[in-house]
Amino acid sequence: TARTGRVHAEGRTTLTREDDKYVLLHGTPLAWTAQADLPDLRAFRAFLPLGVRADAHLVLDLAGSGTLAAPLLNGTLAASDIRFSMPEEGIAIRDGTIKLKLDDSIVNVSEGILEGQSGRILLAGTASWRNPTGGLTLNFEKFATLTRSDRRLWLSGTTRLGYAGGRVSLDGALRADRARLEMPEAARPRLSDDVVIVGQPPRPESQVRRTPLDLNLSFDLGDDFLFLGAGLDARLGGKIRVFTHNEALRGEGTVKVEKGRYSAFGQTLDISRGVLTFTGPINNPGLDILAVRETGSVTAGVRVVGTVERPRASLYSDPSMPDTEILSWLLFGQGLDSSDSARVQTMQIMAAALLSQADSVGLQAQLTDALPIDSIALRSGDNAEDLSDTIVSVGRRINSKLMMSYEQSLDGLDQFVKAVYQISERFRVEATAGSQTSLDVFYTREFD
Repeated sequence: TARTGRVHAEGRTTLTREDDKYVLLHGTPLAWTAQADLPDLRAFRAFLPLGVRADAHLVLDLAGSGTLAAPLLNGTLAASDIRFSMPEEGIAIRDGTIKLKLDDSIVNVSEGILEGQSGRILLAGTASWRNPTGGLTLNFEKFATLTRSDRRLWLSGTTRLGYAGGRVSLDGALRADRARLEMPEAARPRLSDDVVIVGQPPRPESQVRRTPLDLNLSFDLGDDFLFLGAGLDARLGGKIRVFTHNEALRGEGTVKVEKGRYSAFGQTLDISRGVLTFTGPINNPGLDILAVRETGSVTAGVRVVGTVERPRASLYSDPSMPDTEILSWLLFGQGLDSSDSARVQTMQIMAAALLSQADSVGLQAQLTDALPIDSIALRSGDNAEDLSDTIVSVGRRINSKLMMSYEQSLDGLDQFVKAVYQISERFRVEATAGSQTSLDVFYTREFD
């Protein structure tokens, strides 16, 4: 119909009779033609993955010949008014045209253009479907690759996608014309792959066969690449090459903080030096970071070196001073008063915790290994701005249902013992005795 489109096909061949049966031999000549004009893709929308929207106007005119064993295909296939979007990922193509020409077993892209919310991608390439090989060149011209409010990226450059010998290859060079990336402060937690939930069958292993990928892609962050998240607000620069070696993803290059600030300890620190150096696995670059706070003639900060997997943190100051003094300048913008014993004690604990967090085994892990306790933690008291109100908690698990802990504030005014008993998956009882005495019953229900 005019609404759903038009499809017409016809063909002819010869059936051979063998043993009272008619069969189609591999060497039997074939001849067929097919024409179609589909104004949209409504017939295929039910097969699209959830969250994917696609539409196009399809026109094809094909003719087949040869034999069943060696078919030949000729004709044209054109898609116009192409629209594609994945709103949750910020991917959108608002218009486009692709024209394919088929000549025997060869497919050529005679025309290809995809337009985003801004910019475009030009396509060109050729492929063979009889002996599966091919290559597709994509030329990005300030194309809006990501368009989410918290994830925006415009790219220029050229890449080539290829397939041969059962392997996919992707190489080329891209440059970010502009980028605005934000990381949410908190994300929904996810269970690790090795977590087993009692009462539920184990998650089946994926049966999808992965096609080997040969990657060699260079990326230039350009001059307008902004990142906001995890306490960092910075303009980034540099170049990095991402490639595969023995099926492992590796990186080569440098990413720098051209200008930025980092929020820590309730303060905003200026990043005077920030360099990530990639010389191996992409997820473990080298670190060289210095974030400082300048107060008058005193500069206090934190330096992080090493790698992402094994960072080493240290306190920095100019002029040189003890770690507790440096931390006081970082937090309060002034030196430490030795007569304030509570603040001195707080600075000592915080400096030790800060410097141990970057080691392979943190201070808390060292203490729990050395002492007969299962947990040790620091948390804010009722007044989060008063560090002397900070509470130190140590705990010991008696059995699978009962946890005992002792908590005391750094000023010594609050101290109490807490017992937490897990009655069931949803009910637990918490009893507290000491400067605070209470008995609470909690019912927990989680919603996705």
